[in-house]
Amino acid sequence: MSLLNLSLGELLALLGAVSGLLVALYLLDRSRQRVLASTLRFWRPAAAPTENRRRRRRIRQPWSLALQLASTALLLLAIAQLRIGASLPAGRDHVLILDTSAWMAARTRDGRLAEQAKERALAWLRRLPASDRVLVVRADAAPTPVTGFETDRELLEEALRAWEPGWTALDLAQAVAAAERLLELYSAHPGEIVFVGPGRTATEPEATALPARFRFLPLASPPANCGLKQVLVQRSAQDATLWEILVAVANDGAQRAAVPLSVTFAGRPVGLRRLSLGPGERQEVVFELHTRAGGWLEARLDTGDALALDDRALLELPEYSPLRIVICSDRPEWLRPILAANPNLEAEFRSSAQCQAGTGEQLAILDGVAPAVPPRIPALWIRPPAPAAPVAIRQTVRGAVLNWRRDQPLSAGLRSRDLYLETAQILETALDDLVLAEVEAGPVLAARPRQPRLVVIGFDPAERRLRYELATPLLFANLLNWLAPGSFQQVSLAVASPGMVTVPLEPFVEAASIAVRTAEGLALPFTVRDSELRFFAGAPGLVRIEAPGRQILVSLTLPEAGGRLWQVPPTVLRGMPSRFSEPRFAELWPLLAMAGGAGLLLEWAWFGRRRVRHLGAIQAASLRQLLRKAS
Repeated sequence: MSLLNLSLGELLALLGAVSGLLVALYLLDRSRQRVLASTLRFWRPAAAPTENRRRRRRIRQPWSLALQLASTALLLLAIAQLRIGASLPAGRDHVLILDTSAWMAARTRDGRLAEQAKERALAWLRRLPASDRVLVVRADAAPTPVTGFETDRELLEEALRAWEPGWTALDLAQAVAAAERLLELYSAHPGEIVFVGPGRTATEPEATALPARFRFLPLASPPANCGLKQVLVQRSAQDATLWEILVAVANDGAQRAAVPLSVTFAGRPVGLRRLSLGPGERQEVVFELHTRAGGWLEARLDTGDALALDDRALLELPEYSPLRIVICSDRPEWLRPILAANPNLEAEFRSSAQCQAGTGEQLAILDGVAPAVPPRIPALWIRPPAPAAPVAIRQTVRGAVLNWRRDQPLSAGLRSRDLYLETAQILETALDDLVLAEVEAGPVLAARPRQPRLVVIGFDPAERRLRYELATPLLFANLLNWLAPGSFQQVSLAVASPGMVTVPLEPFVEAASIAVRTAEGLALPFTVRDSELRFFAGAPGLVRIEAPGRQILVSLTLPEAGGRLWQVPPTVLRGMPSRFSEPRFAELWPLLAMAGGAGLLLEWAWFGRRRVRHLGAIQAASLRQLLRKAS
């Protein structure tokens, strides 16, 4: 016999309080009352008022009180939900860790691992006592609770059936630590931590760190799988029409495998390799593609293994569109090496007599000449003739020392000092012009940000003292990149897996000059260490990395399989627990509630009417007395 809703102490306290109230009401009902009489003629005054204390405390209707007390006791037992039979044990709290990593999309002869895990988890859930609470955690790279501690089995089963495999690898150590923390914070009666999955993980917990009540429900993992781990594509630094393609392939299975790897562009083959990979081995293969056109690049593994999502990667290569520059100069030999250093530039040299920008050019460099019609495109003017200069020339000086303006971004990287200029034109700059260099007499290098942009250099960078200075090519690189943004920017493309992504960078790149954003423009936190950029992205998508002189587009569309198979310690509980037999009991509260209600009705039928008639007689006598006085 047991009580479900109330403890025995709570039941006795309620019963005592209600019983005391009923007895007090019965005693109060029997105290001295005021009586109305028609006359005092037949009444004889008493010498002294007498009170019969024993009679005042006597209960005149004990059977009425007994019926009310018995009915109240029956109703309180019904509220407490009295049961006859075995009592329920105290409910425990369990945490169910469900492997939702990318590996759960793999297939075996029994179907997808995800469906097998759902059935395994549901079978474990149905073995638990009804009073036990369960919290479900989805575990991949970052564990995520999807329910609270619940006893509602329908809600828990719905949460188990609704999930699908993710894109990141399982971090089992982090999932176990999160489960222990949840039990510590929100559970008064901790139960088991149950993990359902094949046990392929990126990091595994130490045997000493596992809780005492840890249960593993294993799934049969596919015996073999080879997949693409990374595809990196970038233009050659010497030839802008040459793409260098790096493909990384790994064997996640337990046996050596021969894997055919093919790379195609726009449906045409680029290369074919047959790789022999040992268990856990990773190989990187390099291909080359010469093309000026844009199109889709595909890397494919023809394996037909368990996990098909990591057998194919797609990248869209942009079309080669160099920056077309027209150079008007009578001494082109000093400009050719500077412009030839950038494969993204396509230069056309013209003499001063033929100086006229066409419709296809995007940038003009005017060396000591001024065309009849000023160019309507961004232009770099070098020692322009004074009458046709786009910026007024105040005067020309000789023997001046050049000083760079370090506060301007266009002067970044220019550290040379005491550069002697044989002649220099002093420019009459406007308020919005950017002064990049100056001599004692005034500015000699200025940039105008209005459209179309232009830069005026009032000295000759090809003179003997400046031609071999390192500042000269750096200055031209900064100016051309400002006049035509992106002309010196190298574009790289990559396909990788969500999770922790690592991208190689050039040495000495500062973290402050890097920006990592999603396709929606959301900034992602990152770290730079040992010429490697690292950031975390938990979902597939496109990430854009902006670095000095380089733009990297990372497509996170390859699933990340765990790198190792968990070696289960012998102390871990394995398999399903023994089936819990629900205790058998009989619910008595409906009968108790009906009996209590029937007792109250019976008490009213026997004693309630009599009280009403008595009260009615008193009220009738009072009414007659009032009528008699009124008449």
